[in-house]
Amino acid sequence: MVAAQGVWLTALAKRGFEAVGVEPWTPAIEVSGDLAEATGLQLDIREGGAESLPFEDGPVDFVHANSVLARSAG
Repeated sequence: MVAAQGVWLTALAKRGFEAVGVEPWTPAIEVSGDLAEATGLQLDIREGGAESLPFEDGPVDFVHANSVLARSAG
């Protein structure tokens, strides 16, 4: 999931899910630290994009993509 500042990850973590976010914009990842501190939750947000996900190959239970824009090849 594109993590942005971690709002979706916070909602999922509060409900007991193990959630990991991917975010290409470093400032958003930095802001997520403030949200994690305010909520007392540990958020796992990794820098990356859909073209090159920062994970080992393997199965996942669920993928959610929110506000995803594709870049034109031309």
